[in-house]
Amino acid sequence: MNILDFCEKQETPNDIKSVNDLILKFNELAFKPHKFKVKNDKDAGDYFEKLLGKKVDNVSMPDLEQIETEIKTSGGKKKTTAFTKSFEGGLTVRNLVEEFGYTNDDMLNKKGQPVKRLMTSVTKSPNNRGFYLKVDGNKLYLMNGGNKLSYWYLDTLVKSIAGKMPNLAYVKYSKTSDTITFNDMTIYKNIKPHKIIKLLEDNEMVVEIRARHGYVDKKESYIRDRGTAFRLTNNDVYDKLFDGIVR
Repeated sequence: MNILDFCEKQETPNDIKSVNDLILKFNELAFKPHKFKVKNDKDAGDYFEKLLGKKVDNVSMPDLEQIETEIKTSGGKKKTTAFTKSFEGGLTVRNLVEEFGYTNDDMLNKKGQPVKRLMTSVTKSPNNRGFYLKVDGNKLYLMNGGNKLSYWYLDTLVKSIAGKMPNLAYVKYSKTSDTITFNDMTIYKNIKPHKIIKLLEDNEMVVEIRARHGYVDKKESYIRDRGTAFRLTNNDVYDKLFDGIVR
């Protein structure tokens, strides 16, 4: 597979066109505190991209031309969203919320009824709500109680991760109450996108459904869907997913 087939050109800072350019820029920014209040990894990532001269966005292409950036606190083991992808067949997210959603009595819709939500993390093993993943033929299925509910084509998932992170710059940072310091950057090169199938089978990539009905200020039919996310469990899997490393 040629990953460039699935990567559109991204608007990139004028001075960053390659891995070497990014390394030089990082060395300019690293090991010194920057005056910026950071609440979480997203804030840190947005600020890092701003320092690189890139506009912040949520598109499904790499943050830089052919390079995705991932920013974590030093030593952090939080899950990383590789990409989001809607189901391609079977029940929709709306169907799943309505059939399997659970309620929280203090959150009501316009009719004063409890709002249904479905926030669940799914692997190949059944979770506490009975959901699990199963690869069958050319599809990945969302299962519950032996029933195939929804699915994605495996080829679509492979293309999605190839398009989002053909290469990855993994940056670690530390912070104080009003500063951030970038401490380390590892660049993972040349993704092996078909490896995500093995990661799913080994529970090193999980699927998170994140949806709910609207609250009292929304129409009853409104569905708040944050996107079905394919997430890597920790940065240890990068070694399995990419072909080369530059430290």
